[in-house]
Parts: sequence; structure tokens; C-alpha cells
Amino acid sequence: MQIRDCIGAILSGGESRRMGAFKADLVMADGQTMLAHTMAPLREVCGRIVIVGGPAGACMGCYDDVTHLADRRPGGGPLGGVETLLASGLANGYLVAACDQPLLTPEILRLLMEGDPDLLHFFRQREQDRLDPFPGYFPAGLCVAAERARAAGISSMHGFIAGISTVWIPLPDALRHHLQSVNTPAAFAQINVAASDGEAD
Repeated sequence: MQIRDCIGAILSGGESRRMGAFKADLVMADGQTMLAHTMAPLREVCGRIVIVGGPAGACMGCYDDVTHLADRRPGGGPLGGVETLLASGLANGYLVAACDQPLLTPEILRLLMEGDPDLLHFFRQREQDRLDPFPGYFPAGLCVAAERARAAGISSMHGFIAGISTVWIPLPDALRHHLQSVNTPAAFAQINVAASDGEAD
């Protein structure tokens, strides 16, 4: 089954302590922001884009067709952003990425769009691997579950999905680097060097 009624969403409410700057605004080697790089493949797959959290007046203001949702619980981490998104009522499902995932591709995102639209969809390379919560597909029907988890003091994505039916998508080793989150200046510099080398080739 192909999931069709879906909005692309970017979580941008983190405090960027390790990076030392608002990650969505960081400019990469090609002159585009990290937010723009994350947004581009989501646009190809979903069309409509929502940004959750972060300062509304930053580079997000450059996109007239993008909806910005303020966090319902500022400082609530990724689960707080997911709760805000699911409670918005904007769609029946959401394809969600973090703002610091500039290496995502439409092909990888489309893998998350196959299957039951009422279930969570996440990548996992092997059964023993840790959860890769982003990118992921989140059905709007889990709004109550997210609210209950937050009310119970659960703050991690692992804690939230415990006991919830989930579709696990296998991802080949060769594609794993596309899920990379850029959390530090060193990681950001490394990605920019790789991008520059690619352009030179």
C-alpha cells in the first residue's frame, strides 16, 4: 500500500548545544542552508512542508508555502515536536526528518511510504540495531499516545514507541550514511568537505 495523504515535516526545535549555532540556518558548501537540503527531498515526496519548533523569524521565513508550528512544550525534545505535529490536525500522516539531516534522498524517504498508513514506519538495519527515529513516518492517530507519553514523563522516542505496532524498514549498509545527523562543527565541516569534493569531480 502506498501512503498518499502525507505532509513532510522537519523538527527544528533543538537547542543545538553541541553545534553552538542554530543548525537549520547553517550554510553548506553550495550556498544552501542545511534546512534547504533537508527540505528538498521531502518536497519531492510529499509536496507540502511543515516546520516544527525553532525561531519563526529565521531562514524559515524565506518559504512562503511552509507552515511553521511553535512547540506546544518548548524544550520537550524530539518527542515534544512529534506531539505538536500530531496534534496539529494538518494531515492523516507525517513523514518526519530532523533539520540536521541534509543527506536524505527522495529514494530513501519513499521507502518509508510503503505499508499500512496507520502504523509507524522506521528504518532499522538489523534486528539488534538501535532505533533510527528520523526520518520516520508517523500516523496522526498516535496523537493521544504521544500526549499520554509526555504526561507520563516519557521524553525519549524509544520510550514512546514501546508497545506500539511498528513497520521496520530494512536499509542497506551502503545507504546508512544518508541518515546521518549533523550535530557538531566537526561533522558539519566533514560534510561540507565531502560536498565540495563531489562538486569538483
